[in-house]
Amino acid sequence: SGSVGVMISAELLKQQLFKRTLRFVFFTGEEQGLLGSDAYSDLVYGNGDNIVAVYNMDMISYDAAGLPYLRLHTRTTSNPGYSGDLAIANTFIDVVNTYSLSSGLSPIITADGETRSDHSSFWNNGYYGILGIEDHIDDMTPYYHLTTDTVSTLNWTYFVNFVKAAVGTASH
Repeated sequence: SGSVGVMISAELLKQQLFKRTLRFVFFTGEEQGLLGSDAYSDLVYGNGDNIVAVYNMDMISYDAAGLPYLRLHTRTTSNPGYSGDLAIANTFIDVVNTYSLSSGLSPIITADGETRSDHSSFWNNGYYGILGIEDHIDDMTPYYHLTTDTVSTLNWTYFVNFVKAAVGTASH
């Protein structure tokens, strides 16, 4: 669902002009050890690219509990990169509140240093970033990595609100 969210975001934002370049990037090999994001992050770091924010959309469409919680993972509060991560997470929350998405989304900032998704490859090179993901702690999909993980199991209202918040975050 995160990949579809990235495609929709790119489609919606492709005609807009921004002060900074937006990149919409897909990675393979996450489950095999973040292979794609590690390679890309090392490449852009080696090129000296000035990346000011990484927003990683992972799983963004499962909400069976009917409580539209989502997690915004940052580094731990003791990590020097935390303040930059927190700024991105707070932008996401500001978008949710400003554009009246709070009835459909309830973001929770989780400062746990979660490293099992592609944002952490960028942390390893000193970039600020967050992982935006459905509430995989209290409302984890029972279909994770199974053939039963189909579109019929997804919460489309939740997904649409998540993508709206992502588009707003990237725009800001």
